[in-house]
Amino acid sequence: MAPRNTVAPIDFARHMKTHWESALGNRSNPALEQLWQITAATFNEAILTGDQRWRVLEPATGTGKTQGLIVYSAMMAELNAAGAPSNCTGILVVVRTIEQANEIVASINELAGRPVAIARHSENKIAAGRCGDKDVLVITHSAYQRAVEAICRNQQGKWDEFVKWEGGQRRLTIIDEALANIVEHYQVKAQDISNVLAMIDQPMRLRHNVAVQAIKSLRETLEFLEFDRLEARQGLLWRDPRASQIDWSEEHSFAGLIDEVSRLPLDMMILRKESPLDRRRLTEQATNTLRSCESILSGWAYYQRSGDWDTINNSELLIPVELPGPVVLDATAAHNMLWELLGERAVRPVIPSKARRYRNVTLHVTNANGLGKGSMKEKGAARLPRVIKELEKSSKERSVLVCLHQSLEPKALTLEPKFSRYAIAHWGAIDGKNDWQDFDTAVVLGLPYRGDLWAVGTFIALQGLPENGWFASPSWNDYDDVRKVMEQKQITVSVIQAINRVRCRKVINAEGDCPPTDVYVVLPESRLGASILRDITTEMPGINVVPWGFNLDGDAVSVRQAEGYDPLISYMRYRPSGETSMITVKSELGWPSSKMKELGRLLRDGAHRITATLGEMGITFHHNGKTGRGANGWLIKA
Repeated sequence: MAPRNTVAPIDFARHMKTHWESALGNRSNPALEQLWQITAATFNEAILTGDQRWRVLEPATGTGKTQGLIVYSAMMAELNAAGAPSNCTGILVVVRTIEQANEIVASINELAGRPVAIARHSENKIAAGRCGDKDVLVITHSAYQRAVEAICRNQQGKWDEFVKWEGGQRRLTIIDEALANIVEHYQVKAQDISNVLAMIDQPMRLRHNVAVQAIKSLRETLEFLEFDRLEARQGLLWRDPRASQIDWSEEHSFAGLIDEVSRLPLDMMILRKESPLDRRRLTEQATNTLRSCESILSGWAYYQRSGDWDTINNSELLIPVELPGPVVLDATAAHNMLWELLGERAVRPVIPSKARRYRNVTLHVTNANGLGKGSMKEKGAARLPRVIKELEKSSKERSVLVCLHQSLEPKALTLEPKFSRYAIAHWGAIDGKNDWQDFDTAVVLGLPYRGDLWAVGTFIALQGLPENGWFASPSWNDYDDVRKVMEQKQITVSVIQAINRVRCRKVINAEGDCPPTDVYVVLPESRLGASILRDITTEMPGINVVPWGFNLDGDAVSVRQAEGYDPLISYMRYRPSGETSMITVKSELGWPSSKMKELGRLLRDGAHRITATLGEMGITFHHNGKTGRGANGWLIKA
């Protein structure tokens, strides 16, 4: 096999220093330059060895990990252009969002001086041939996940189009930030199955009799669990599908049934109206249920009871054997249990520990109970104004980013605090973003708990099935309860990611310092809170921790409300495709009837700024034409 092109680490560090200081306006230091050399050496090792081990680089936020992949990719394209075709090295880059994919492609092409990189995603549906003639292909995490799922189901997907190019097999995969969905979780409830069975008419049942009978049996299993009310909240149902007493085997498939269900006019069947967006939503729900049933019937299964619901669950690891030279750039890898659970399948090179210092960051900490999604949905509307009012006391010149649960975001958008700038982000849509890198204040309100179900599914996908007694005593290695440790570390990762969206990610001198930054965080009044705080101080050396004398559940306060209708634009920007009724808008934003009446009037005016802006986002207003109590309107997002 011909030797593959690699970028010399010393040359890479030299180019990075120039780019870092001249183009980005940052300051370099010896620790950073050593880190950059290690980065290039790790990329090179992945290219040359061709093994399937995951190399995990954990440079601190603000040390140029994304800029590094851009510079390395541009330098590789230059080597490919100057060398023999047999030596060319193709690169696959995987990032979180479409916006990031586009930005990275533009930056690589600008550095290279020609179009050597291309992005492929839902907003840029290019032919496979156009991907194959570019040195660098950039895709999103979700595109990666869908391609791997197709492999796992032995279906035709886009994987070959991602990993092959005119130079043969791409030799390096750079994943910017840990893949959010490297483990796929499957879950069904009895009601989910009943909903799908109601869609299947008798002729279709006869055509797919084995599959239909299998999901009926699965529903009966769930109904028995609900009736029997076992004392244990969770446990293994079967290790091997042959022990399930359900007539199903590897020879059978749900593919035909899924295909037929996906072509049903579910909008007309269920809603009695023609609505393409609702049809897509209902189809996705039905096919997800069927795929979950197939995964559960084809492998092991465990049950979990949460409140009044019993669920049967399964999970699988989405790592294809043929993934070319994977290298993950994960700033919080030290606290991500994924890499520890992967064991020998993951390699973590040692990197310099003094590249960043956080002595200019002040972490204000208070404690409270009820910080999960459910409690924050109930109490958040009163808690958020208290937090805003408290920060307004200390300074009105702040630029403030608040990270909270998505259910609280609409309420937050209606506020207009007396800050110089005010922005909202929610869990699940904040990691890796640079939108707020000039903000001087970050607030973390509420925590993204994932729960036992996520921890159990992830553990089994990565480590295999434990003994039956593990569910009652989930120990692993030195951890007495690995589920709790996984939960705690996952929260830590999310909190650190949120904190580092503001300007503490910037490097302003050779010592690795950042501009002065304030961070306000509410942690649990428990051992969990202490563990999260300890991990934050470990990850951000030198950070100043001070008590925040603030009562989250104190007296009611009021904060200035936004007078116009711009919160509707922000609210709709993050809404899923489909219909959003004006009743929902009123409830979510908390606007009075008088304001909603005026909103309905201006939405009928196509020339109004709000209506025009929504139109640019693919959002249109519809009305049933009635007045008075029978009037109804809705926004449709394409």
